Amino acid sequence: MGLSKADMICEMQVMVNEMGPMILESGIKHNYLDHHPDAILLPIEMIREAYRWIKNIFKTSYDDVMIIRKLLPEDMWKRYMAWGDFGEHREVVLLTEKLKIFKKAIVTQTKPDFYKKGLVNAEFKKLKKSESKARSKKQKDNGAKQECGQDGNATCPDERDN
Repeated sequence: MGLSKADMICEMQVMVNEMGPMILESGIKHNYLDHHPDAILLPIEMIREAYRWIKNIFKTSYDDVMIIRKLLPEDMWKRYMAWGDFGEHREVVLLTEKLKIFKKAIVTQTKPDFYKKGLVNAEFKKLKKSESKARSKKQKDNGAKQECGQDGNATCPDERDN
């Protein structure tokens, strides 16, 4: 049995949070991989597609970035970035190359619908529309039952005429 919707969304958020500093360092906006607060209501296929996509990036491009990142202590990277003129150092060149690949994987690879805010909002509009149709049908059915005495209180229209 696979993961539930909630488990997949939770794991995706953990991966995105872990990748956060490298997402920013690669030049991607911090909220680029945010998801809708009610994402659990989205179809399982949409969530599963996003889960596979983000997990693939996490295990490939992100891992490649972190292998380079771990070559030096974090304070050394901070110094390199603060001082500026270290663009030709082997580690900086390698990291820059891997960050470009990482960014390309996130930004230019086919991003799943789960992370496309416009499509997700459209999906929620569909969900709300179908919920309101179901609700109005139920109210209409309940009204017909009351009118015809199926609720035990009202009488059928033809009985009222007699």
